Amino acid sequence: MKKIIFIFLISSFCLLTAQEINTKKLDSIFDRVAELDKGMASVSVFKDGKEVYQKSYGFVDVNNQIKSNATTKYKIGSISKTYTSVLILKAVEEGKLSLNTKLEKYYPELPNADKITIKQLLNHSSGLFNYTSKDDFMSWILDGVTKKELLTKFKENGTVFEPGEKNEYSNTNYVLLAYILEKIYDKPFKEVLYSKVLAKLKLKNTYHEVETKPEDNEAFSFTKEGKKWIKAPGWKMENAIGAGSLVATATDVNIFMDGLFTNNIINQASLEEMKTMTNDFGLGLFSYPYGNKWLYGHTGGIEAFTSMTGYLPEENLSFTICSNAVGVDNKDLAIAILANYFNDNYIISSLEPETNYLPENITQYEGLYSTESFPLKIKIFVKGDVLMAQATGQGAFPLTPVELHKFKFDAAGIKFIFNPNEKMLSFTQMGNSFDMKKE
Repeated sequence: MKKIIFIFLISSFCLLTAQEINTKKLDSIFDRVAELDKGMASVSVFKDGKEVYQKSYGFVDVNNQIKSNATTKYKIGSISKTYTSVLILKAVEEGKLSLNTKLEKYYPELPNADKITIKQLLNHSSGLFNYTSKDDFMSWILDGVTKKELLTKFKENGTVFEPGEKNEYSNTNYVLLAYILEKIYDKPFKEVLYSKVLAKLKLKNTYHEVETKPEDNEAFSFTKEGKKWIKAPGWKMENAIGAGSLVATATDVNIFMDGLFTNNIINQASLEEMKTMTNDFGLGLFSYPYGNKWLYGHTGGIEAFTSMTGYLPEENLSFTICSNAVGVDNKDLAIAILANYFNDNYIISSLEPETNYLPENITQYEGLYSTESFPLKIKIFVKGDVLMAQATGQGAFPLTPVELHKFKFDAAGIKFIFNPNEKMLSFTQMGNSFDMKKE
């Protein structure tokens, strides 16, 4: 749901030979994460349609010390988009609409509705502004707005480019796709999802979330302040419908991915449509390499939840990581899983000993930083004795000191280098760097 920079899994090995999962070795990695208190999650690995590894660590509810387990359900954020895309492709198969159907058939009042196609909504080339990037997003998402009010926001937010001009991630696209599904089936989105996907695959632990209930083994999410995990505020999930509103177990997500790639939900032609990349965007899917092989999947982030799923067709192998408290980047955990399967060596640097260095005066970094080359502004502030960062429309996260003026946030692979004298911030993530000026 949050704006995610999609992750490429890279290995130094080019010739990969399939192996079996070394469960003891994987256990040692996730036990280390738990030991260092660097996250809470459930992990599942499937091979040939069967679960060959499962691990849960941490808590559904830290405050009440309710431990997570294999049936704990997590908000999976933007992985929800893959499910929505499948429902749209299923509707295409049933003749309910086509990929060339225009948005104006359902919402003519929206900008460029006469030009935007269903396919452009699916592969983020509609040009509609991403509503979660709006400056005021966090001011209303906790209490929520009505469907009518949200559609008004979409209209007022306008567009950022002409349809088909390029591909740029926008949650607006998938909320609209969910609304369109409700119109063509004349049913609530959750009922369409159940009848077309969940019932068929017998997924009892996947559904459209309304309100988190820990007594039903639904996890809260947490951010770390100092050495303490603090519960993140809950969003109004109706306002994330289709784009990030689902909860699921890691096991259920793998069952879904296996069902998708073995044509148990949609046919092969529809799957090929989903897999076809335009400027690295598929239809509810992304692709990323490991060595000389390509996986298909999606990442997710909502509240303080993060998630990642990937499917390797040649091996009929899938993995899913559902985290409700993150201190280690899911990318690193995903690479560790794949390296384990292919018997490659891989070290997660964030699990190595860290420096305790902390500048004498961290308030010198506080301020709002921006640059024309990056769409979001970043607010730096101190909470307690922790330096925090928060991008426009997203949740705040703690920064770990590395050395003088250098900080990191391992969960998202982010590094910050401050220059207090010049009032500058250098922001790096996944190889992309931006020099930002304090306003």
